[in-house]
Amino acid sequence: MGPGERNSSITRVWPVFRALLARDPTGQSWIPSLLALAPVGGPMRNTLTRQLVPLGAQMKETRRFTTKQLARYLPNGMLLERCFERELPPPGAFLRWLASHPKALTWSGKALDDDKPTGRHRQALAGRHGPEAQRQAIEEALVAIEAFGARGSGRRWWAFEGFTSADCCLESENALFIIEGKRTDVIAAATDWYPQRNQIVRNLEVGEAAAAGRSFGVIVINETGHEPLTTGALTKGLPHLSSADRSRLAGHYLGAVSWAQACRATGIDEGRLPETVQEALLGRG
Repeated sequence: MGPGERNSSITRVWPVFRALLARDPTGQSWIPSLLALAPVGGPMRNTLTRQLVPLGAQMKETRRFTTKQLARYLPNGMLLERCFERELPPPGAFLRWLASHPKALTWSGKALDDDKPTGRHRQALAGRHGPEAQRQAIEEALVAIEAFGARGSGRRWWAFEGFTSADCCLESENALFIIEGKRTDVIAAATDWYPQRNQIVRNLEVGEAAAAGRSFGVIVINETGHEPLTTGALTKGLPHLSSADRSRLAGHYLGAVSWAQACRATGIDEGRLPETVQEALLGRG
């Protein structure tokens, strides 16, 4: 079996939550059962149980979606609900911290091309042209972040965290809920530029920004239900936040449950879930 053939989004997240949304697009019959499994974050779990339903009608809206892997089986891509692979901008506060702390970034192995503006700016920020050039690069980056904002950060030289693709992002008028699905893959322990940015920590911070004052929570569904987040990961992955803010953000994490638990609780037949990407996209034939 080739790499990626057990892609967690295609073989678990999409089949499970598309079936649930097809059965009840409001979520009223299955969201409380799913949230009841959450092993931590009791107060936020209870709040979400009240405020996440009914889901917004936009959860069923679709758009044309493709990736290199999908194109192998579906050359024209597929219609996928917008709640899946939801692109969320990086937190502005973290972008500012990264630009202000170039020594904390991972520069090794990065292509810094002198002949291109991005390369020249990043070399200056990395300190390769002396402290004065580095200071100016930091100032330019902070001015640009203020001008363009997190939503306008895509492919900018000063953006050292990209957009997060949330596996499943469920929303209502009053709440937002991110599901991070894993199967044979594991939680990423680092981002390209910052070596201590745990994937769940990242989801928590971008989820808070996307919620825009609403209640929000993050849960992990994986094969074992084992806990992938530690207190140390929260501290290291949120260097720009105070201890109080890190603790507050941690209260929005609901822990990890297994796919078997989630399927039993919501009435999905786990035995009928596809084993491979090919099976998920083209059927069992």
